[in-house]
Amino acid sequence: MKRFLVALIALSTFALSGCSATLGTVPGTVVNVAETATMVSLNPDVATTDSAQHLADEIANLTTEGFYYLDDSGALVANELFGTVTVDSQNPLTVTYEIAQGRTWSDGEPVDSADLALAFAAAKAPEGTNFRSRRAGNGLKYATVKSIGLRSLTLEFSQPVSDWRTAMPVYVAAHAVAAHALDGITGSSGKSAVIAALQSSDGDKLTKLAASYQDAFVPANDRFSADALVSNGAYTITSLIKDVSVSLKARAKYTGAFTPVTETVNVKLYTDSMAALAAMNTEGIDIIGATESGLVKYPDLVGMVASLSSIQATTQLRNGRTADMVVFNFRDTSVFSEKATEEVSAADLRKAFMLTVPKARIVQDASAETRVSATDSFIYPSNSVHYSAAVGSNGSELYLLQDAEKARETLKSAGINDLLDVRVVYDSANPRSVAQFKSLSLRAASAGFNLLDLSSDSPTRALLRGEFDVYIGPRDLVGVPGAEPASLLSDKVTKYSDAKVAKLLVDYANASKELAQAAILRKIDAQLFASGYGIPLYQVPNLIIYLTKFGKLTVSPFGDSATWGFNTWSVSAK
Repeated sequence: MKRFLVALIALSTFALSGCSATLGTVPGTVVNVAETATMVSLNPDVATTDSAQHLADEIANLTTEGFYYLDDSGALVANELFGTVTVDSQNPLTVTYEIAQGRTWSDGEPVDSADLALAFAAAKAPEGTNFRSRRAGNGLKYATVKSIGLRSLTLEFSQPVSDWRTAMPVYVAAHAVAAHALDGITGSSGKSAVIAALQSSDGDKLTKLAASYQDAFVPANDRFSADALVSNGAYTITSLIKDVSVSLKARAKYTGAFTPVTETVNVKLYTDSMAALAAMNTEGIDIIGATESGLVKYPDLVGMVASLSSIQATTQLRNGRTADMVVFNFRDTSVFSEKATEEVSAADLRKAFMLTVPKARIVQDASAETRVSATDSFIYPSNSVHYSAAVGSNGSELYLLQDAEKARETLKSAGINDLLDVRVVYDSANPRSVAQFKSLSLRAASAGFNLLDLSSDSPTRALLRGEFDVYIGPRDLVGVPGAEPASLLSDKVTKYSDAKVAKLLVDYANASKELAQAAILRKIDAQLFASGYGIPLYQVPNLIIYLTKFGKLTVSPFGDSATWGFNTWSVSAK
């Protein structure tokens, strides 16, 4: 699912550019950003559709900061002007998150421990509450609050976790959520109420806070609150038109690391990238975070840009942090589950299906239109320094070529002589997934599988309810900087579970050096193949289109954000 976890990376920390010096905000400057996304919740921590999640992340890119960010090489860097994350003890793991003195929300309220307490409660989701945080599976599930200071929160973990650096983003203001949830309580009283509710496990108040954590940020909801959209970052939202646009202005009293250059940023929504590109030609759009659709692919967009005569624009295509994969549903509802297969090895059935996937053909067909990088790892992208070592020992070589005959033999040896029905879910609006399913279906019957096409333009519900056997689509590569490998075992789609992987993840969390961690991730990669997790295909490319009006523009390291690096934009006032 596109960007669904961004491995809970910048799930917890947004990809802003490095702290390069600027001259400050230039009065009168405007940048218009086009996004092909839907507007649901503007709280980026609340799980929604992939498209809505992307928009929330883009707005948060401009309006929030965290303890860490990604630099232009994709490396995780501490943002000490926002605050610090300190390990107080290794056994048990005890970590203090402290906000820097002087950081404020755009309404003047301090960013402090109440905001950390709300962020913790959202991910921890105390019994009886449902914040619907997309961090619900991260390392905070093993944490308890040891102490709360004025601007700090100290957590003690019952077992080692690897995501302690990025587990605590500050997406929304506690006082704003409290005002919405608790009868208009305001300011410091609201902050105190949030802390008290967490410390006393007040189920009634936590339930109300959880509801507002969601409802207050949904523009179409009757309980939407514009007052909740306060910012702790470089920009604040000045106006919002549902499903049309979000306008933002640089904060005058901003004291963080990412001083905005452009005074006003308008994020405008379009149905598809063709419409966005037409707006670039006629309506003043400056930069587009392009997406493919059933109507248009990246080569079409690149060709259209080259044909435009009224403007000068540049295209940059980059490999993202996700890879298209074929993965299995491990729930009991799946034909590939241990329960469904009874005496037959479910892993053997999954491996038979893996042999049916024509990976080489899929990569070749995709590269004929847009150059893609095949990946033979669930962990690392092909440009990682650890990639070669991983694919040399993970068992991926067994599945590079389709082997329908061997797949059929595997099924027969398991006592399955009839065609096995397999429900396949994929996004019918994603041209890559459509092509991948078509290639897979060509010889599926000869391999012993009857594919049932359950595709739709909104597959999320079927995936979360487990109404499928195989999913084809983008998945996070959990070895990119800032990503969380433990997300493999907290995946709401696959529900993957494996005792060996669980143990290796504990070893990974205990390892402090990169080489030691890489060695453990190689073992996890191999176990994913051995247990029949699925087949990685190729890295998903991302396309950014921008006008040459930018005197300087650095595209995000994974090409997945049009708002990334706003503090390095070089534009002039009109």
